[in-house]
Amino acid sequence: MIVQQGKTNKISLMIRIITISVIIFSLWIMFTQKNYYRMSLAELTKYARMNDPKAQTALGYRYDEGVGVAADPKTAFNLYQKAAKQGNTAAMYKIAYLYAEGRGVEQSFDKAREWYQKMLELEPDSSDAVYGVCWSYIKQESYANAMPFCKQAADKGAVEGESAVAWLLAKGVEGQEGKAKAIELYSNAVEKGSSSAMLNLAAAYVTGDGVKKDVAKGLELYRKAAEAGEAAAQGYLGHIYLTGEVGGYVVGRDYRKALAYIEQGIEQQDEQAQYLMGWLHHSGRGRPRDFKQAMEWYQKAAAQNMPHAINNIGYMYEHGQGVATDRNEAIKWYKRAAALNYEEAKRNLERLGQQ
Repeated sequence: MIVQQGKTNKISLMIRIITISVIIFSLWIMFTQKNYYRMSLAELTKYARMNDPKAQTALGYRYDEGVGVAADPKTAFNLYQKAAKQGNTAAMYKIAYLYAEGRGVEQSFDKAREWYQKMLELEPDSSDAVYGVCWSYIKQESYANAMPFCKQAADKGAVEGESAVAWLLAKGVEGQEGKAKAIELYSNAVEKGSSSAMLNLAAAYVTGDGVKKDVAKGLELYRKAAEAGEAAAQGYLGHIYLTGEVGGYVVGRDYRKALAYIEQGIEQQDEQAQYLMGWLHHSGRGRPRDFKQAMEWYQKAAAQNMPHAINNIGYMYEHGQGVATDRNEAIKWYKRAAALNYEEAKRNLERLGQQ
């Protein structure tokens, strides 16, 4: 018993020493390492002007996402560039993303991939950079080119890479057999917490694409994806509760729920959520009718090439809602929506004698 007690005392002492060491180290981190993402805007700006790459990246994020300042992707891009020149890989990742999205800079998938590759030169094991290349090809609709990078990202342990492989298989990149495999991969990725896999598996259940149709199960997955912060799921749920049904399944109209999901999507700059907020103000349902507010929200969604919003801007110019009636301006917006293959815009142009 005495020997056992001695061992116990030694173990307890070791635990105390380790615990104290961890606390001391944590305090050292807290007081000696700068937490750039918790700094005030003034303090962060000061360090960024001192050419601190971490501060430049963090400040770029503020302007990128509109945190505490008006969203300004151009300023964000410039700050990211300054940090990237000093080898900051987080800034490189953000630059690549902005190029792929065409935010703050002219859209260029080639330049996006150049920056992802620069990041890989400094961090060869980065699954995020490999997934970025995969995602950029998907966004460009170059699915065959995307597949090897998506598989590589999945092999590196990126859950979103696995989800992307499943999405490509569902698209038929590897034939009909691949579609069946996609559902299995989505399910695996969902178990690992992939919100994008939740979103895609939800769509499969709602439409019955590759799996037995089960709208209730699809809705449950959409809700889980929304709770996990998936902006597209938030915007889509907003649409579902505005219309009251999905895939022939009646959920009932609920403007309170719709608005809650729309506002969540807006926080992440989801274009469908922005469009729906515009529609609420345009129609006067769930929000006071306000054409000026409607136009502002439609413009935000249009900046992300949302065809519904672009078409509705044309409609407002045609009918003088919140703006002076301007047939030529209406035609311009209709043509832009038609170029995105939006059928209603094509009919509007035909109605106005524009072939």
